Amino acid sequence: MKKKSDLLFKIGVFFTFLIPIFFQNCKENENIGLAYDPKMPIVCEEFFPDSGGVGTQLIIRGSNFGIDTSLVRVSVNGKNAAVIGVNETVIYAVVPRRADVGPVEVTIGKDNEKQAHTFPNNFEYRFSQVVSTLCGHTKNDGSSEVINGTLEDAWLVMPRTLTVDNEGDLYLIEEGRGLRVISQSRNEVTSPFRGSGGMSNAVMLDFSADYNTLYITNEVWDDNGIGLFTTTRDNGFMNARSLIKQKQASDVAVNPVDGTLFYACKPGGSVYRYDFETKTSTLVTTLGGDNFISMTFTPDGKILYLMGADTNAIYKSIYNFTTKGLENPTVFAGTQFSAGYADGVGTAAQFRVPFQGAVDEDGNLYVAEFNHVIRKITPDGVVSTFAGVPERSGYIDGKPSQARFKEPMGVAVDKEGTVYVADRGNHRIRMIKYD
Repeated sequence: MKKKSDLLFKIGVFFTFLIPIFFQNCKENENIGLAYDPKMPIVCEEFFPDSGGVGTQLIIRGSNFGIDTSLVRVSVNGKNAAVIGVNETVIYAVVPRRADVGPVEVTIGKDNEKQAHTFPNNFEYRFSQVVSTLCGHTKNDGSSEVINGTLEDAWLVMPRTLTVDNEGDLYLIEEGRGLRVISQSRNEVTSPFRGSGGMSNAVMLDFSADYNTLYITNEVWDDNGIGLFTTTRDNGFMNARSLIKQKQASDVAVNPVDGTLFYACKPGGSVYRYDFETKTSTLVTTLGGDNFISMTFTPDGKILYLMGADTNAIYKSIYNFTTKGLENPTVFAGTQFSAGYADGVGTAAQFRVPFQGAVDEDGNLYVAEFNHVIRKITPDGVVSTFAGVPERSGYIDGKPSQARFKEPMGVAVDKEGTVYVADRGNHRIRMIKYD
């Protein structure tokens, strides 16, 4: 089967060189060919190749396709494939990014003249994944130190949690040390804010909906201590100001659509909503117990995921845009109160200290956990190992299934789908790119 797939893939590549010739002939003979006839059925005979990565030229053979690309739609596993040519019996399309494994569907026509066909066999997307090191170093004894500079020269100490802004810059909390900013576009690592005084134990962070304000939780054991502080873009994220006094604040999450701010506290596994006008907090839900909670919204703001580091489970809560409230969280993935390691669906999976999570544009949740791995959870609750070797620490770049991490705690995802990992034990920021 693999040899057949490879052969068809090579055929697809060969046709890539023929397509420009096809288009040139079409331009020279624009009026040649039959238009789509909605009174006649479309016939879809085959597509090839049956596997490939992003940009693969997909060729679909059949009849009654017409000659107007604006009437033709092709999708692979529900994702639109760009249609770049059609000539009665052949459709040429380009496989989209991260299509995964799924059916190829052809739709021709508009409104009530539309006809569709779904092939019985799936297209198998070939992911190209690699784990690499973005920045960070260690000494011979495994320790590190704080050094700013270029991405190649900078050093980090115990990177804990991170987030990414709309420009692709990373904002990182180093354990017990403060804020670092990692800019790939400027090729620099800086330290705009170093923890001091009542704000010396920064834990987790999130941006406001406009990416101009950074909210940072600060874990203190005093009811009157600073639990949440802010720093803003207009001052270069250098000056921190107290926002909320709270004991043992763990994480903060801002709804990316309406900007509503929530923060979690370990006592009671409590989640609060903060009102900027009245400057008051309202308890909206709890997980119970003495539970460290990390939180992240989906990009559409409809779902808040809660990672229970002490319960070893992932929870899901629906956000109400009208009341600005949260439904009572339900277990989404993991075996509650049972630490372990197992991929699976929903509660059949197991985690050990799931920490920070982040959601990509497709709704997939990525979670860093102490099993030395990054887990991926689909919107349907299917849990898999995205990168790393479970329960085996180390430092190795390369294929995700062979890469090694050491107690990763933080994870963030940019708009391109690149996953960034705060690899705490290795004092590095790792990144996982895949198409």
